Amino acid sequence: MIWNRIPHIRMDLNKLSSNYLNLCIQEIKDQIENPEKKLKFSDSSEDYDFVSIKNGWGVCQLFRASDEILNVSSSQLPNAEKLLVHTFNFVHSLCDHAVQFSILKLVANAKLEWHTHANSQYHILQIPIITNPNTFYKVIKDLDRKKKNRIFKEKYEVGEVWRFNGEFYHSVVNNGNTDRYTLQIYISYTDRKFNHFLSTTDTSLKNLI
Repeated sequence: MIWNRIPHIRMDLNKLSSNYLNLCIQEIKDQIENPEKKLKFSDSSEDYDFVSIKNGWGVCQLFRASDEILNVSSSQLPNAEKLLVHTFNFVHSLCDHAVQFSILKLVANAKLEWHTHANSQYHILQIPIITNPNTFYKVIKDLDRKKKNRIFKEKYEVGEVWRFNGEFYHSVVNNGNTDRYTLQIYISYTDRKFNHFLSTTDTSLKNLI
């Protein structure tokens, strides 16, 4: 599995997923920019907003498989599935069963500190929805300051799908003057459909950690 040693992989999608991706991005962007179309967490009248805004970081969870069961096909947030039809179609075009997916927000001039999802057994995908030229994703093998480890820095653009290596330490920095929004998807390492995408993606010239 050479991909588990690659810090950033830009995915090669098939035509179906590429078509869904464009619709997905526009759909989420419309929800973010149009205050009259706010997502709701439930059928109540309470408007959706990013939860746990702390140090500039916020999360809106759209779907999570319950009780570690990976083949749950319906959203636990009914309104999200109704409002984001293309987003759900896009996710299902990528994999057999998503473990969870969320919209993440990183406000202007903020950063997500170094952390790791070691031993999570999940592919982690990032799909930028709204970003700026001064937002970067960074991956490093070891945070030991005594070692001169290379930091692998990458800029993810709107319209791209990236697998970043969450098993190593990683950080996100938004040095821009606008907020950054991204769709994050967790997919099991054993997912056959997604692993097919990985097998058809060129990893021969990628830098290895």
